[in-house]
Amino acid sequence: MSARQILRMGHPQLMSPSSPVDDFSDSELTQVIQDMYDTMHAEGGVGIAAPQIGNFKRILMFGFEHNDSYPDMQPIPFSIFINSVIEVIDSTLEEGWEGKH
Repeated sequence: MSARQILRMGHPQLMSPSSPVDDFSDSELTQVIQDMYDTMHAEGGVGIAAPQIGNFKRILMFGFEHNDSYPDMQPIPFSIFINSVIEVIDSTLEEGWEGKH
């Protein structure tokens, strides 16, 4: 288990859609989740998606007790989502950077 390099916005691989997780008994799934967790904490982040560490499966996680980047935020319970789907519920566009720059 280890922290991995994060692919940043603009990396060409991040333009590809991720695949669903099909085999929940695959030991690679456990490894990817641990690497995501280690990477998120090593970077001081509050969330990460599998494609950000070069694994193009539909996995994301977030949550924190305290984070220096968001000192006034209430804790958010740690959660892992697998095969989630984004559904647009509002046509409002948000501009700006999310997370660390």
